Amino acid sequence: MPKRPLRSAPHFKAAKRWLANKLGELLIWAVLVVGFSVLPILLVYNDKRVGGQTSVLLSDLVAKGELLLVAAALAADALSRLISRIFAKRKQAGVFGLEQLILLLASLVFVILAASEYSGLVSRMSANAVISADYVFSQSKFFFVATLLTGAGVILVD
Repeated sequence: MPKRPLRSAPHFKAAKRWLANKLGELLIWAVLVVGFSVLPILLVYNDKRVGGQTSVLLSDLVAKGELLLVAAALAADALSRLISRIFAKRKQAGVFGLEQLILLLASLVFVILAASEYSGLVSRMSANAVISADYVFSQSKFFFVATLLTGAGVILVD
């Protein structure tokens, strides 16, 4: 019996098809969800540059918690994807694994924490309290990266 090349094996084709589908989903998510979420920040950057400001720092663009709102929106998107998947497959036994539970809890925690962090920031700004722009920037980066990873994980885990 002649040996088939590895690339023509049925499991290789299925893996290739799965990878192509997931990369397509990730690309659509990155453009439509992440891209449109950060669009207002990019537009403010563009406006500052058009206005003649030669050096615009990212930390200045998100000093009022804008990236925290983006992170909350990304976590809410991941949460809604997981919940809709649960309802779509609710009649099947064992549709919800440990990885989905971890992603669901992470999404929920990130929505709550990013929203409460933003709420606290707005309260401090309205009271004219001192705000550390570096702290806000580091917190915003953390939540943004964490929700990016969570959102991508939701897409990849199916």
